[in-house]
Amino acid sequence: EQALRASETRLRTVIESLPFDFFVLDEQGRYSMQNSVCRAHWGNAVGKRPEEIIDDPEIRALWQENNRRAYAGDVVKGQVRYHLEGTDRIYYNIISPILENDRIRGILGFNIDITEQKHVEDSLQQRVAMEDLIARISSRLIRLTAAETDLGIQETLSELGTFIGVDRSYVFLFSDDLLSFTNTHEWCAAGITPQIHHLQNLPAERFGWFCRHICNREVIHIPRVADLPDEAAAEKAEFQRQEILSMLCIPIVSRNLLIGFMGYDAVRGEKTWSEDLIALLRIVGDNIAHALARKQHDQELHEYQQRLQSLASELSLTEERQRRQLANDLHENIGQLLALMKIKLGMLKEKAAQPDERAQIQEVRDLLENTLAYARNLTLDLSPPVLYELGLKEALEWLIEQFRRQHQLKITYRVHQQKDTGEIRMEDDLRGLLYRCVRELLVNIAKHARAQRADIRMELSNGQIAIQVQDDGIGMSPNRIGQKKTLQEGFGLFNIRERLAHFGGTVTIASAPKQGTTVILRCPLQNAGP
Repeated sequence: EQALRASETRLRTVIESLPFDFFVLDEQGRYSMQNSVCRAHWGNAVGKRPEEIIDDPEIRALWQENNRRAYAGDVVKGQVRYHLEGTDRIYYNIISPILENDRIRGILGFNIDITEQKHVEDSLQQRVAMEDLIARISSRLIRLTAAETDLGIQETLSELGTFIGVDRSYVFLFSDDLLSFTNTHEWCAAGITPQIHHLQNLPAERFGWFCRHICNREVIHIPRVADLPDEAAAEKAEFQRQEILSMLCIPIVSRNLLIGFMGYDAVRGEKTWSEDLIALLRIVGDNIAHALARKQHDQELHEYQQRLQSLASELSLTEERQRRQLANDLHENIGQLLALMKIKLGMLKEKAAQPDERAQIQEVRDLLENTLAYARNLTLDLSPPVLYELGLKEALEWLIEQFRRQHQLKITYRVHQQKDTGEIRMEDDLRGLLYRCVRELLVNIAKHARAQRADIRMELSNGQIAIQVQDDGIGMSPNRIGQKKTLQEGFGLFNIRERLAHFGGTVTIASAPKQGTTVILRCPLQNAGP
């Protein structure tokens, strides 16, 4: 009996030493034992029922259900949240039946405080989830094209703002001289007033405290806007105007140059950001910087290409005008002078007394005739007068006839014009370009396509002209279509496309080996009305 009392004493000592709640309920559902930790949390419960020591109806209902299951023979385990000593705590609850000769004599339970462990687990899970989100965002930002950049940044701000629980996230970009900055992208949670329209071209000197820290590439972490120092009075007033309680801003640096910053605002409650989270958000800032740099590079490249295209078109138009001017000079001046010289030589020949003199004059006259013919051909090659005197349709008829004679090529030519298109206006520059394009295509057919026949169709309808040039030659691989060196002679399909684009036109090419080639030139026209 003495040994039994000693054993019970040791057991009570052990129970009292437990660092968590321990309690026992008898068969009548009353507390028969509790340790000191349990008394500290719930008061002296011995002789009382659970519902007598708890006021919270949800906790009372949970205890009743758990105890019912334990009295039925189950071992009940689970987490429960209690508000103790002014704070919320998380406990792991275990309730087990007390069996004696297969009869349940009561139940015993433990409440183990796992609050700190849960916080660590939650922080770790939050960190892993945040890292996964950053990885997905970074992967997406890296793949963005220039056209997708703004939408990609907007989606990034939305995802980050939602995940970290802020009310507003945004990007500001500085001017090249760092004298002003502009809100370029913004996301707001539901119910939060957007500010982007009020934050355009802000003078940096107005917010000296803020810009000094950002320009030093420092992270600006403001847990409480109300605590900003006096030197940040302008910033404090602006932030309070936007109802910002807490703020985080991270500099955006591209090519070792500060270009802006990304920020996060808490409006509905104060907030702090951990160093780990700030480090991850810095990664997003770097990726946004790279995306913006690519966008700027692509824009600059596009503008450069546009300037080159415009310059090439202007050069082409200038060349065509010079051809026309030179052809006109040949025709109007040199051609007429040569013709007059030929007439004068004829008159001189008639007056010559000696046969050998007449023969020499005739020889010179024949040379002059050849020179005059060459001048006429050169005039036609440079810029046939029929192109501007009669029009493109007639000029192509003349051109096709020349190719039929010179290359023994069978060429059909058809023109279709809708009845209601009225009089067609065509600029001289466009007329000359289309003529030159068709000529180059015919040169390629004659010299390189090994074609027996070609078909040319001109169609005027719906305010545009379409010219189709088709041959039955050797064709080309689809992989070569669009390459700069598709045509072996002349300025090539690439340049045809570039020059037509100056007039808003397009070039369509269809070809395959041994199946010929079809090229369609399309360009808008002005309609003078019926």
